[in-house]
Amino acid sequence: MNNKFSDREKGFEKKFQMDEELQFKIAARSNKYLGEWASSMLNKNEEGKKNYIQEIIKSDLEEAGQEDVFRKIKKDFQAASKLEIKWKRHYRVQKKILKNNLIYFIIFFFLASCSSVPKYPANACKIFSQKYLWYKHTKKSSKTYGAPVHIILAFINKESGFNRWAKPKRTRLFKVVPYKRPSSSFGYSQAVKKTWELYKTETDNPLALRTRFKDSVMFY
Repeated sequence: MNNKFSDREKGFEKKFQMDEELQFKIAARSNKYLGEWASSMLNKNEEGKKNYIQEIIKSDLEEAGQEDVFRKIKKDFQAASKLEIKWKRHYRVQKKILKNNLIYFIIFFFLASCSSVPKYPANACKIFSQKYLWYKHTKKSSKTYGAPVHIILAFINKESGFNRWAKPKRTRLFKVVPYKRPSSSFGYSQAVKKTWELYKTETDNPLALRTRFKDSVMFY
C-alpha cells in the first residue's frame, strides 16, 4: 500500500515538473514572439532585436505572470513615442530653417542674376568672356548695321554703364526734394518711351524690351 502511495506521489511530482517546464517553455516562446514584434515596432536593427528579446525574457522573471513584461514594453513604447515627438518637432524646425534659407538663396540668386553690369566694362574681351551671349547679340547687330562691335559697346557704356535698370537722376525742388526725372530714358540704350514704341512698330517686334541687351544692341 505504501509503495502504491509513493509511486503515485512520484507520478504527481513528475507530472507537475513536466507541466511547469512546459509552462516555462510556452512563456519563453510567447515572450520571444512578443519581443520580436515590439522590437520591429521600435525600429531596432538585427543586433538590437536579439538584445531586446533577451531583455523581454529576463523581465518576465521579476514577478509571476506577464504584467512585468507588459510594463516594460509599455515603458519602452512611451519613451520611443516621446523621442519620436521630439524628433518630429526638431524636423519641423529644421524644415522651416531650410525653407527660409532656400527663400533667401533664391532671392539672392535672383538679385545676383539681375545685376547686368560686367566687372570690367572698359574691356570688351573680359565683357564677352563673362557674358558670352552678349557677344553673339553684338556681333549680329554689327553684321546687320555695319557698326563695329567696340563702337556699340562704347555707346551702351556711355548711355547706361551696362546697367539694364539705368534711369536719369531725378531733379530736385529747392535742391532737396526729389522730383520728376528729366526724361523717360530707360535700360541699356536709354531710349525714351515714345522712341522705343516706334522702334518696336518698325521692326515688328512688340516684345522688345529696353532692359534686354539683345533688343538694345539691335536698337543701336
